[in-house]
Amino acid sequence: MESLTRLRSALLGTLEAQNTIDEQELFDLLVLHRRNLVNLFDTKPPSEDERKELQGGAYFILLAAT
Repeated sequence: MESLTRLRSALLGTLEAQNTIDEQELFDLLVLHRRNLVNLFDTKPPSEDERKELQGGAYFILLAAT
């Protein structure tokens, strides 16, 4: 997977009031990294056991630091 560092920097830059980024550059970066973003957020549907666990209110969240 290619690095998303430049996209990350651009997105963080848009959140800072004093840092302006060209909208076209941001759009181009999003288009360039579209496949990586889709893969990042694409999740398989939950199995029947996972669905029952979620509906029952019991859950476990694992956060991994990068």
